[in-house]
Amino acid sequence: MGDNTPVIRKSEMHLIRAEANFFLGNTTEALLELNDFKALRGLEPMELTGDAILEEILLERLKEFAFEGHRFFDLKRLGRDIDKSYLGPNSSVPFTDFRILPPIPQREIDGNPNLNQNVGY
Repeated sequence: MGDNTPVIRKSEMHLIRAEANFFLGNTTEALLELNDFKALRGLEPMELTGDAILEEILLERLKEFAFEGHRFFDLKRLGRDIDKSYLGPNSSVPFTDFRILPPIPQREIDGNPNLNQNVGY
């Protein structure tokens, strides 16, 4: 019944708005939103410009949503490689690697002639 209720926290709204403003070219608003988010945590405001704003937003998303499964989708959504360097050298998964998307089950492809299998499977 109520076991699988999606929850969007206020912190997620701040970070989504900051990122959206960044991609719309409103870097001043993005930085203001990021600093408002940081102020809620008792952190000092930051003076950033350019891509450093986006990188700080993504860092805050990484910290805020640790262990919640957001990071993979952030990287995938932004077309970034998945860092697996903790496994050893040359262990990152490039965004272009076929393993980014899982195979579509054969029964789904058989049941829908409009589906094509994901590349690499």
